[in-house]
Amino acid sequence: METTARLTGLEAGGGCAAKYSGARLEELLAGFLPSAPENLLVGLGRDTIIITGAWTNMSIEHTSRTGADKGYFMVVPEDGCSTMNADWHNASINYALQNVSTVTTCGAVTEALAGVPAGV
Repeated sequence: METTARLTGLEAGGGCAAKYSGARLEELLAGFLPSAPENLLVGLGRDTIIITGAWTNMSIEHTSRTGADKGYFMVVPEDGCSTMNADWHNASINYALQNVSTVTTCGAVTEALAGVPAGV
């Protein structure tokens, strides 16, 4: 039984959306489309992903959930994310992301990576 609805109405010639015609909604909301970035992570043997950006309660949250489901250790620096207002951001950071990622700060990530040689 398919539980994920397919997106419809993405016709050819419709710009970026046409590229993902037939994609599942969860694939578009998360940063894990079947693509080169995931192949690169696997090929390089990476198991940790640090995710920042816009829409904490949408793209950051979905990507974190999908990454965790795929076995990656997800790290979300809360001051490296934003969304439409503080309430939505705090709900994601303080509740939704707690079980699927390590929530930290950009400063803590920078400090943790300071001694790691490039390319490791």
